[in-house]
Amino acid sequence: MKKLALSMVIALLGAITAVVVTVTSTISTAAQLMVTTIVMHGTGEGLPPPIFVSEALENYIYPTNPWLPADPNADPLFTPEDAWPLTGLFTYTFGRSVRIGLRDLEDEVNDAETTEPIVIFGISQSAVISTEYKRKLARQYPGTDNPDAPDITFVLPGNLNRPNGGVMSRFRGLYIPILNFSFNGPTPTNTSFTTYDIAREYDGFADFPNFPLNLLATLNAVAGIIYIHSGYMTVGLDPDPSQYQQGPPHGDTTYYFIPTPHLPLLQPFRDLGFPEPLLALIEPVLKVIIDLGYDRDIPPWRPTRAGLFPLLNPFTVANDLVNAIGQGIDDALGLPVPPSPFSNSEPTINAAARTGAETDPVTALETQADSIEPIESEPPTQSIQPTGTQLQPDIDPVTATKPQTDTDPVIETSKPNDVNEPSKTKKRKAVHEATETRKPNRVDKPSEINTLKDVDQGIDGETDTDLKKAHPADTHDDASESAAG
Repeated sequence: MKKLALSMVIALLGAITAVVVTVTSTISTAAQLMVTTIVMHGTGEGLPPPIFVSEALENYIYPTNPWLPADPNADPLFTPEDAWPLTGLFTYTFGRSVRIGLRDLEDEVNDAETTEPIVIFGISQSAVISTEYKRKLARQYPGTDNPDAPDITFVLPGNLNRPNGGVMSRFRGLYIPILNFSFNGPTPTNTSFTTYDIAREYDGFADFPNFPLNLLATLNAVAGIIYIHSGYMTVGLDPDPSQYQQGPPHGDTTYYFIPTPHLPLLQPFRDLGFPEPLLALIEPVLKVIIDLGYDRDIPPWRPTRAGLFPLLNPFTVANDLVNAIGQGIDDALGLPVPPSPFSNSEPTINAAARTGAETDPVTALETQADSIEPIESEPPTQSIQPTGTQLQPDIDPVTATKPQTDTDPVIETSKPNDVNEPSKTKKRKAVHEATETRKPNRVDKPSEINTLKDVDQGIDGETDTDLKKAHPADTHDDASESAAG
C-alpha cells in the first residue's frame, strides 16, 4: 500500500509540473507575440512597401534586437515624408512634414497598449521624426531609468541627428526659411529609451565632414547623399553587428558605423564607363585628402559642430600620401584593362589559326607530319592490277585501315568495279605517313596525285570550318559598353 500511495503522489506531482511548465510557456509566447514594430520610410516614400519592412527587419531590427520573436507584429506607418520642392511643388516643406509625421507616430503608439514592447524604425526623415518623439518622451518620463517609462526602442539608420556626423548636429541652430529646414541638434542619449544609431561612411546626411572647407570632402559627402544615403537597404548589420559597433554604448545609445569601399565622388565616373584601373590609381590619394576633412578620433556620441581647419601633422600627411600612391599603383596594375566602349576594331583572331588559314595546305600537312612519330602500318595485301594503260591499286593504302566517319573529307581514287567505295580519312597525318611508307616501286603515282589533290580540298574546307567554329564573332564587330555599378 505504501508503494502504491508513493507512486500516486509522484504521478500527481509530475502532472502538476507539466501543467505549470505548459502555462508558463504559453504566457511567455503570448507576451512575445505582443511586441509591436513600427516601420517608417524616408523622404519621398510615405507608406513603406512590404519588401522594405522585410529588409528593415532583417538588416537592422533583428540584429540589434535579437530577443524579438521570429514573426513580430510589424506595422508600416504612413507619414508624409515630404521636402518641398524636391518632392514636388505641391508637397509639404521638410519642417511641416516632420511635424505631421510626429503626430502620426504618437497616434500609432497610443493605439497600442503601453505595457507592451514597441520597436520604432526610422530612417532618414523618419529618423528626425523619431528624434523629436524621443525628446518628447524624455520630457514626459525624465531620467535614465524611469520605471514608469514605456518600453520603447528606437532603431535609426541614416540619422540626420547623429551627434557627431549628422547635418542637424554639424550646423545646429541654422535655419533655412524658404525650405522650412531647421538644424535642430543631436538625438538625446540620456533617456530611458534604448536607441541604436547606424551610419554609413561618407553618407552626407549622417557622416558629414567636420571641416566643410575641405571642398573634396564636402563634394564627396554631397555625392554620398545620392549614392550612399539612399542605399541603406543594400547593406546591414547582419549577421554580426559587433563588427560595426563603435565602442561601448553611451547612455541609452549604441552606435554602429558601416564602411564604404569606394568614394561616392568617383561613382559618376564609374557610371560613365571610365576605365577602372585609372579610378583605382587615383582613389587612394583622393581618400587620404578627403579623410583630412574628418576627425575620426571624436566619438560618435559627442555633439560636434563644423569647424574651419584641422590640426595636421605634415609628416604624417606626406607619409600617408606616399603610401596611397603606392597602393594606387598596385591596385591599378592588379586590374584588367577593359576594352574601350568606343572601339570598333575587329576582334583578335588566334595567331595560330590565322597562320594555318594562310599557309599552303600541303606544306602545312608535311610540316605537321615531320614533327610527329610515324605510325607503322601493314602494306597492302592485294597486288596492283593493270587497268588499261594505267596501274591502280585494288584498295587505296591511305584508306584501307581507316574507318569511315561523318566529318572527315572523302578521298576519291580510281578503283575497279569489284571494290567498295573507300572510307573517309580521319587524320591528316595518316595520309602523309601512309604515302611515305609505300614500297619503292611507286607505279601508282597518278592515283597518289589525285589523292593529294583531294586531301588539299579537305584541308581547306576543314580549316575554314574550324575557324568559323572557333571564332563565330569574326563576322561582326565587337563593340562593348561598360555599365554603371
